[in-house]
Amino acid sequence: MLRAETNDHDMIAVFCDHLGLTEEARRERLVKLLEFLEKKEFKNAIAYGKEHGLLSAEEQREYARKFCESEMETRPWKALEMARKYDLVDLAAQAAMQYSEDILEHRSDASAAIDIARHERADDFSYRRRASRLAWGQYISNKNFSTLVELTQEFAEYFTDEERTLAQALLEADKAREEKRWGAYKASHRAS
Repeated sequence: MLRAETNDHDMIAVFCDHLGLTEEARRERLVKLLEFLEKKEFKNAIAYGKEHGLLSAEEQREYARKFCESEMETRPWKALEMARKYDLVDLAAQAAMQYSEDILEHRSDASAAIDIARHERADDFSYRRRASRLAWGQYISNKNFSTLVELTQEFAEYFTDEERTLAQALLEADKAREEKRWGAYKASHRAS
């Protein structure tokens, strides 16, 4: 009777579970899973299948691979995230290469570029240098001085002694400014 009113497989599955019809509920969930797969919504299929125990670990990896392949050209950061999650090393390397070059070309998210430099492109001297230089500029622009100091320490081979000294001086100056501002704030509240 419920099927005459809705084709919501989740709702029907919950109802079947409530009635103790476990196999019927599983069949409804499998239909829902197949719908995700037919629409090539692999990420949703994986999540749904995992949540309801419909996919083995190997099947999850298979659909994760398909997801990565489908996202590689348009959203390589999504492909990289999924490839890392399911330990798909070949696809992680491919997605990292695409995404990292996009980052450098468009001068976007330096933190992601550095993350890739630490992992998938750790052996690529040229990339590590370019990513660290991008991060240097962004961290200074964003006044992210503590991260700037960490960057110059972790990627020391790409920075001069003067740049490392500058990073430390910027951090110390920023801390002094904050302490001064905090002192002025406390003094103004004591006076009132």
